[in-house]
This record gives sequence, structure tokens and C-alpha cells, in this order.
Amino acid sequence: MIKTKRGNKRYLYIAVFIAVIGLALLLLEAVMLFRPTKSTEVTEEVRQIVERTEYVLGMDGTAGVFLSELSDGTLSVSDFVRMQLTSSSYLLKNRDDDAFSRDLSYIAYGQIDSAPSIEAKLLGTSRNLVIEQVITKLKPRYIPQKGFSEEKATFLKDYEVTSPLQNEEGFAFGIRRVSGTITMTGDQARTDFYVDNTLRVGALEIESDKDGNQSFTMTWDAREEIPGQHNVKVLFRTSDGRGVVVTGGELIVPDFLGVPNRSVRTGAIFEGADRAWFEMDAGDTNAYINFVAMSDDIKVTLYDIYGNKIGSNDAHNSPYETLRGVRQSVAVEQLLGTVIDPRNTFYFCVERSPDVQTALVDIGFTIITSRDVAVNAAGEYLAVLDDVGQVPVNPYADITQIPPEEVACKDALDQELKFLYQDLRFLPINGFLAEMTLVDPKNNTNIPIYPIFDSATRDYAYVSSGDIEEIQPMVTTVEGYASEYRIINLGSGLPKPMENDMLQLNTSRNVVVVSIEDFDGRTSEYRIFILCGEDIEGYDREVLNLFPSSYRDGIWLLHNLRPSYHFVPFRPELDWAILVDNQDKKDRSLASSYSHPQWVKPDSPVYDGSSWKAAKREVVTFFLDPRNFLNPMNVFQFEKLSFDSSIHSVDGIGEMVRDSFLESDSLDYASILYEAGKNANVSPYFLASRILQEMGRNGESKLAHGTLQGYEGYYNFYNIGSTPDPTVPDGALINGAKYAQWGRRPDEKELTDEELALLLPWTSPELAIRGGALWIASGYINFGQDTVYFQKFDVIDNEDGLYLHQYAQNISMPFTESQRYFKAYQSQNMLDSKFVFIIPIYENMPQNYGTLP
Repeated sequence: MIKTKRGNKRYLYIAVFIAVIGLALLLLEAVMLFRPTKSTEVTEEVRQIVERTEYVLGMDGTAGVFLSELSDGTLSVSDFVRMQLTSSSYLLKNRDDDAFSRDLSYIAYGQIDSAPSIEAKLLGTSRNLVIEQVITKLKPRYIPQKGFSEEKATFLKDYEVTSPLQNEEGFAFGIRRVSGTITMTGDQARTDFYVDNTLRVGALEIESDKDGNQSFTMTWDAREEIPGQHNVKVLFRTSDGRGVVVTGGELIVPDFLGVPNRSVRTGAIFEGADRAWFEMDAGDTNAYINFVAMSDDIKVTLYDIYGNKIGSNDAHNSPYETLRGVRQSVAVEQLLGTVIDPRNTFYFCVERSPDVQTALVDIGFTIITSRDVAVNAAGEYLAVLDDVGQVPVNPYADITQIPPEEVACKDALDQELKFLYQDLRFLPINGFLAEMTLVDPKNNTNIPIYPIFDSATRDYAYVSSGDIEEIQPMVTTVEGYASEYRIINLGSGLPKPMENDMLQLNTSRNVVVVSIEDFDGRTSEYRIFILCGEDIEGYDREVLNLFPSSYRDGIWLLHNLRPSYHFVPFRPELDWAILVDNQDKKDRSLASSYSHPQWVKPDSPVYDGSSWKAAKREVVTFFLDPRNFLNPMNVFQFEKLSFDSSIHSVDGIGEMVRDSFLESDSLDYASILYEAGKNANVSPYFLASRILQEMGRNGESKLAHGTLQGYEGYYNFYNIGSTPDPTVPDGALINGAKYAQWGRRPDEKELTDEELALLLPWTSPELAIRGGALWIASGYINFGQDTVYFQKFDVIDNEDGLYLHQYAQNISMPFTESQRYFKAYQSQNMLDSKFVFIIPIYENMPQNYGTLP
């Protein structure tokens, strides 16, 4: 089909050719085009013309049939020769006018001497007419039955294919379009696609611009082709009887596996294969395709419905790969009057990354076809069906986005489920970086920013002892081609953009900002606070220089995010190796083999409950090293825990205990905690967090309800005195209940004045909360252990000595409780309060921070 935008005349020339398979089809075509008139005498000359035509076309054994058709008047001789030399079988040979002239000369005269004169006739003339004239000149009775063809017809002068049939790697799929420029007279033309010599319906569109320049598009619907290797030829035919194979060759139609939109599916590149192919109908949405749980590095590429490449991503150091495509408004193509189904189909290919060393193993992965991806408490990937905004939100920021209460998702079984927003972890894929490295070009070394880069972390810092003139930022977004980014230095002075891949730095303060615009046009940013040399405001002299250099990056980060914070160094003069040795002893540092099996020593006995075992040395090292926690959330394990009415409030406690057993209609726990903290001069946020840590968020411990068998009616919200006793079932709980009843010496069954001052026995929740707060103040805070960190790690050399007066055995207790404190302050918009943090510093600390297994 041709559509011309030039002039008023439109020509529609639609034809159906059935593949030339056998004689019967050719006869049917002849019968349809011509009516029998008078018969043709089959002379020796006619017989030779037919046989020579048969030879030129490479046909065998059909001469007798054609002679019969000629003898009964179905065809004239010139009709016969014209039909054969303008048939697809001949035109697919791609014979130019020179070769055609030799063929016609041989057919007519049995020799090629007349070829030059025939070629001269072809100049500006229809092949149809020249064939008819040459054959009729042999005998007047060979004249065409319906008269001679027109002298002038559509004629192809020149063409250039700019978009071939197959892509660079030899694949063709989708509604494939061949396009290019063309010069031709007239508009009577069509295109035929031949797949393994079998005709396929095609469509042709020719457009002319205002200057008369012409372009063409040929369309072939390859979606129903059998997967595998094929030989395809694209034949451009004009009404003058000519035809040219404009493109084609060997190509591969991939075998696609369908993936539903908004679903979770698994896929693989199997052993020995280098890629896998998929297709997805995105319906009325954009295409969002995410890859997670990859067993090795992969490269992913997205194609539109026409098989044209949209983009590729290969983020080597990212746990995710993504593909994004804009919803396609597919133009309706008409092929032989049939409307192509205008599906919003996308194709995508998953390949072994060039960095993968072997193809001898499978590479597995999970595909989630939704904009956002979530993980539930069971670790299952979910396609997020609702619009949840830009997630994950920066956990350290003030609350500005009210999340939905519930989120609709779909799991791998195609079940639509609803989850509480807070029960989901969202993957950092839209508007996030996959990689970020800052290079000092002077030394060609990477700048060690703090903390170590992680996609979900937005803010970083670096303190340099000297000036750095420029840096080379190297970043990759998770969305790759589907997003854009800009890097600028917003430090003191005028903003400085990137120039020649380099970013100029200022002496003193710099704020390097990486701004990202994601596929949907939403913006986000990363920041790196860099101090080069001395600070113009003197913060290095006043604070930073009080700490070792390995602490300064974290302190500088926190100062830039919350300038109101005050940091106090504390040096207990303890050797790091000796400190680790003393914390890495039997039941002094425990981890749960249930929640973190990789943290526990394999040969450790159970010291408490059913799963608490000795933590591995590297786990102890990690949680002991303060440098791992100089971030806006976990720094609260170093918060000084005195009561402060300007910071602490009943409402803040209420937010902290929301959706826990401390949110009760029968008892106002928030008010009880506030008064308990006020009376004991202890942070009530600390008290609330400690209770949730010890009793469980849902109050799983029987000591929270006074229901321990044999000790009914006794409460111990802080697990005071709950020392482990592996030889007795519930040994730790029994010891805690005994303390709530009779104090430190339950066998004597007599309370001292000091214990009475702690409101013992604890026969109600209020007594246990208030009395436990007094115990914590007298036993820890008043002894100098006035941070959560110091309560877990006894590095205060008081009358009890070192290491012995440790409140908890849970190695991650300070880490967990610091998150609770942070969220309580965040809920009350109190993160900018003037908090004081006491940061311990040890002797001979290693250069590298601890890591978790």
C-alpha cells in the first residue's frame, strides 16, 4: 500500500500472491488475469520460446503445461513471456536491465546478441511494453490479448535503505519496518516479503516532503513467524514490470517467552546459551521491567513493537537492572485490508554481561514488571500495583510524605494482596544511583567517601587534610538510559557545573550535588559534603580535630545535616584488641541464630531462650566500632540519656509505641513512661525503646503480662536480673521474675531498703516501669553509662571495673534501639533539637571498619 502526501491522486494497489508452489497455482493466476480468446498454434518457435523461458526461470518440467495453455487460447505468447519475466520467481533473482536484456534476448532469439538493442529500448520505458514488443515482433499473432501495456509507468530510479530488516546482531521481530530514501516516478508500487521463498503480506508507504524528497517504509508483521533462522527477501515492485530486492538475507526470529504486565516471574539464561528473549504487552501503561536476584551479571535491552532498540543497561555493581519504555501509540497498519492488532508490545533481551567469564552455567533472575518493587517480611518480591510516590523515602529526612496505610501488590502466584506500608521494603530503583565514585585525578585514586556508597543512602561526606582542586565524579543511575543526571558543586561561591567530566572544588566547604530526573520526570538528589583544608567557620578546629581522622568524615556529615548537634569525644584509654577480646567472651555478646544465623559462632551453645548464641568475632567488632554508626539514625546510640522536657513528650512516646503492646486502651503506658523518665532523670524514649527491645513489640515475654507460671502477678519490663540459665527451661525469665519479687537475693526472700526504693516488688506494670527506670538510673546512668552504647559495652572504669556492668547481651541492642529513638524524634519533627552525643575513641583502632558476615 502506498500513501502519498503529495498531490491529490492516491493509488491503492493491493494484491495477493500465493507462493509459486507447483504448476496449479500459476495456472490459477493466469486464468484470473486473462480470458481465453483464440488459440495459439504451437509451432517449433513457440516451443523453443517456452523452453528457453523455462530455462531462464530455473523451472523444470513445466513446458508441456504452458504449451497446452497457449494452444487452447488461455495466453498469448507475449502474455506468457511477460508474466514469467515479471513474476516474483524472476524478480527475486534481482536482475538489472542489462541482465534482463540478455535474458529476454535469449528467450526471443536463442542468443544474446540483441541484448544491447533491447536495453536501449528499456531507457525510460516499461519492461512490460518492451517484452510485449520484442515477442510480438517475432510474429504478429503473439500480440498481447488485451493490447500493449502503457509506455510510461512507475519507475524506480534510486533508493537507499537506512533501516534494514534485521538488527545489528541479525535478529528480526515485531512489526518490522524497513525504511529509507527513494527516487521514483509515479506511485504504482508495492512490496512483498518472502520468508524462505514463501510470500508474506507486506505494506508500503511512500511520503514526499515539500521539496519533493521521497522516503519509504515497508512493513512486515513478523510476530507470527516460527522462531528460528530464516532467509528473507524484501521485493520492491513497480508497475513497469521491474522489481528489486532492497534488503534481506539470513536472520533469526527469537523464541519469546511471554511475561504479563504487573507480575513477578523467574527467568534464566540456560547453560550454553548467551541470551534469553521475552515479550510483554504493557496494556495502557508505560513499560516498567525490573530484574532482581541475579545469580550473575547480566545485560538487558528493551525493544519497541517494531523491534527497534529503545535502550540497554548493564550496571555491573548493582543488584538490580531495569528497563523503561514509553507507552506506544501504535499506528494502525493495513496489510491486505487486515488491521494489525495495535498491542502495546515490548520485547526485551537478557544477555550474559561481557564481564561474565563462562557460559557453562545457568544465570537465573527474577523479573518484576511494575514501576515499584517491594519485598515483604518473608523476603518475597512483589509487584507494587498502587502509586506509592517516590520510594524508598530517605529514612534520615524529616517526614514530608504521608505514606498510604495499605499497598496493593501482586506476588509470584499472581495473587493480589494488600500489605501495611511499613511492612514492606521498597527497592531503590527509580531515581537512584547504581554506582558513585569520586576520583582524584591528580593521584588517580578514589576518594573514600563516608559512608560506603549504597543506592538508598542519599548523603555522604569526606574531609581532606589538604586542598583538592578538582574531582572526576563517575556515576551510573539504576535506570540507565531511561534517566538523566546533572552534577554541580553548590559549595561556597557560585555554583560550579561539570566541565569535561571534571568538577572544580573550593577551598573549605563543598556540596557536590548529583541531581537525577527519573523516567517519570520525578527529581531526586545525592549530596557529598566535602571539606578541603580548613573550614571557614572553624568547625574543624572546634570539633573535628578533637577526633581521629577516621571519625571526621562521619562527624562532618552529621554536622552538615543537623548543625544543632554537639559531639563530645570520650577516650577511656582502652586498647582496641583488648577491648574486642573482652567483649568476645562466651555469653557476653549474643546474637539470634533464628533471625541472623550468619552472625553466630557455629559451635556455640544456646545461652538464652531457644536461639541466642555467642556472636562471631567480626560481628562483635562491627557493633563495637563507633565509626560504623556515625549516620543520622544510628548516632542516637551515643545520645546522652538524661531527661529533657524540651525534647521528650507524651505524644512522642505515643508515636514510638504505636502498634505495639504499649499502645493499650486499659493502661496509659505513654504517660506512665513519661513520668517514670522524669522522676528518674532518664529519657522516656530510651525507656520505651528498652521495653520493646526486651519484651518484644507485641509483648511476647510473659514478664510483660505477669503470667510466668509459678510467678503470676510479677512484672519485669526491662528484664532486670534475667541472667541466662541454660540448664533450666525459661531460665532467664525465671530469674527475672525472682528479681521482680525479691530483688538481687531471692533465696533470702527479703528486700533491702535500696530495693524498696526501687518500688519492689513489681506487682503491676506501672511499678515495674517506674521502678525499673530508677534501677537503670542508679545502676547505669548515674554510674556514667548514660548512653545506650555504654550500657551494652561497659567501657566506663567505675567501681565495678570494666566489661562487667553490661545491661544487655544482645550484640545489636544499641543499633536497634537507636533506630527507635530516631523514629520517635522524627515523628515529632524534633530531629533538629540540640542533642549531645558522647562518642568513644579507642587506642590502636584499625584503619578499616568492621564488617558484618
